Amino acid sequence: MTYRLGEITLPTDGTPYPVTEERIEVLIRLLREMLTDVRRSDRHAQVVSGATALLVASLAITPRDLTLTAVLLDPTPLSVTIMLLNIVMITLVVATTFANLMTLRPRHIPSSGGVVCNFGTIAAWTVEHYAREYAALTPEQHASMILQLIRLNGMVVAYKRKWVRLSAQIFLAAVVV
Repeated sequence: MTYRLGEITLPTDGTPYPVTEERIEVLIRLLREMLTDVRRSDRHAQVVSGATALLVASLAITPRDLTLTAVLLDPTPLSVTIMLLNIVMITLVVATTFANLMTLRPRHIPSSGGVVCNFGTIAAWTVEHYAREYAALTPEQHASMILQLIRLNGMVVAYKRKWVRLSAQIFLAAVVV
């Protein structure tokens, strides 16, 4: 992006985008909504994780004498069916847990939001240094930083929603079994 006084040049077609306080407020509102979506996806994953724990508990009601060895030595239609359902249930529980972990620990998405909004850089600076750097931002740089943060959070939300959806679908399949 190139900066001009009072406007940002968007990379798509080079059209100047005037920066106003109102537009910055809209961008900040949009960023807040995206961060709420991130938290919402995390809560959904936690609900599915709790429900998955109930599925694991349901495996405990399997008769104690029904082991894989016992089924292989003396197979009956009922014991084979129960054993197969347990194997499918365990596989689905593991898949649901994996999808939940992918939701809660998304892959690293490189930040291009600028030095002032990079957590690693902020942590290394003193409060005074960070305050100076932030105060030196022009409105155009501030708007550009917010736009980059919105894009970054949009990528995180899309990633989390994909895995939450998959986790919920696998969970429903396990419930059906």
